[in-house]
Amino acid sequence: MMAGEHVEPRRFLPPFRVIVRQSSDTRATDDPFISAALSYIRANIAEELRIKAVAGAAGVGRRDLERRFRKALGCSVLDDIRSVRIQRVKELLAGTDLAMPAIARRSGFSSAERMAVVFRQIVGMTPKAYRRQASGRG
Repeated sequence: MMAGEHVEPRRFLPPFRVIVRQSSDTRATDDPFISAALSYIRANIAEELRIKAVAGAAGVGRRDLERRFRKALGCSVLDDIRSVRIQRVKELLAGTDLAMPAIARRSGFSSAERMAVVFRQIVGMTPKAYRRQASGRG
């Protein structure tokens, strides 16, 4: 294709997932408080994250952080926490054979059941179905 030759489109498989490296896992923002909050969330995703703690780590109040998130990123702090957790679940489902309770713990969910509910809401399929799809068995 780069040489200008025609290549049959069906010879290419679409990517299943993109692995985000920590060095490129940032969102474009000029707000240092949001950047600090995003870094804190990613560094502590397996922990029980409270928005007040995220705000404290960022050096602003909770309401101010929520307002800044909405303005700059178009989502809430909780939305970002959930998104990062679901991304972690996807990585563990695709890259490990860990049991669901272990994946839930490593992703910051209180239980495998809670993880499954949130995963299905966001991804549109169960964690088990995602794992089958990621492994090529489904």
